[in-house]
Amino acid sequence: MVSQSKITLRLVQAIFQKVTGYLVAHKPEPLPVVLEDQPALWLARSGLLPCADYHALITCTNPETHARLMATVLSYRMLGENTLQVYRDVVTNLEFNPDYFIPLKGIDVCQRYYPLPYLRPMRDIDFLIDESDMPAILKHLTRMGFVEKPLSADLFNAPRHHEIPLYNATRQCWIEVHTGLFPPVSISSKTGIFDLAQLCKFSYNNNIVGDPKQRLFTPEFLLIYLAAHWAEDLNFESGCLPLLDIALIIGKEPVHWEKVIQITGKGVVAGYLLIALCMVNIVLPGFVPPNVIQQLQSRAIHLNRLNRSICISFLVRYLLAGRPFSRLTQHSVPSFVEKLLSDHSPWANFARACFSLVAPHHGRVNFITSLKTRFLSLIHS
Repeated sequence: MVSQSKITLRLVQAIFQKVTGYLVAHKPEPLPVVLEDQPALWLARSGLLPCADYHALITCTNPETHARLMATVLSYRMLGENTLQVYRDVVTNLEFNPDYFIPLKGIDVCQRYYPLPYLRPMRDIDFLIDESDMPAILKHLTRMGFVEKPLSADLFNAPRHHEIPLYNATRQCWIEVHTGLFPPVSISSKTGIFDLAQLCKFSYNNNIVGDPKQRLFTPEFLLIYLAAHWAEDLNFESGCLPLLDIALIIGKEPVHWEKVIQITGKGVVAGYLLIALCMVNIVLPGFVPPNVIQQLQSRAIHLNRLNRSICISFLVRYLLAGRPFSRLTQHSVPSFVEKLLSDHSPWANFARACFSLVAPHHGRVNFITSLKTRFLSLIHS
């Protein structure tokens, strides 16, 4: 009997092959029209279900199942077109001339790289503007019916790179206005690669939605940004979707890999990109040129071979194959992978990662608190 994890991994491989059009040596796995139990639930959480349903619809021959899939795909289309129309309204109706206006993540990738934009689900609309233009854009969005709706007070007390999310109840759409690509305290932010002063060098004017105010990242910089964002904010439920974004960029654009290597330099971002490309190569064997992987390996100075192998094995098991977490692993495994990809020396990363398995974060906090309590009681006694 084939395990649920193997079924899920085969589904992910089939979806990536169908969407990118990449043919591997073996025959691609057919996409089933009816999913049950764990694989279906995992695909829904991962964000890959629209792609799975769409390509299952194309090959479906059963009239009843075809009608059900058609209704589902049409609902994806309605949601996607609503989000795209909101974005177009934001851009085309601007009453001021921003220094730059750059769509980020899903709203950019879905328009440029997906066969159909609505196959790429989006939680919200993200775009980047200069901090000096923030009052004007907030005024513009308020006129459109958006209101601030904080999701967490603690989150917005910390240094951040975007304003409090805005929500339009009529159009049922969220917007996040960014003034930076990463929070000031993030590892990627400290590397200097994503400094706003370099935006002009790594972006260009393009007129996708009918307005020249918009700029787009170059494919090379977009690859690096998506990989770094994926690794720093690693989500084991929805982490396959950014990998599909990366695969589509590589498959559609003539990526200049020498520019990618030059921009990443030596450091933690090279490690982030290396892991992301290795994951893409696992799903689509041979998709990324071997010499690119080799060059990134030599530049990922914080990630040695042992740490890389351990990290990839965890990601394949829990991210690509959708293996569910137990109560023991739901905190320890994400923390372990995060520590392995940190910006310390490889052996320091390994030691910190092992310690996170032995003493999860909440356990360390309680342990340290108890030590402080005992120490203070000794002093007072």
